[in-house]
Amino acid sequence: MSYKNLKNIKLKTSELSEVFFIVNQFYQLPLLLFLFIPN
Repeated sequence: MSYKNLKNIKLKTSELSEVFFIVNQFYQLPLLLFLFIPN
C-alpha cells in the first residue's frame, strides 16, 4: 500500500467520523427529549 493510499484512507475515515459525530449530535437531542418526556 502506498503512502498516498494510506493518506486517502485516513482522510475518508476522519470524514466519516465527522459525519458520524454530526449525525450523533442531531439524534441525541430527540432521543433525550423522548427519554425525558414520557408520552
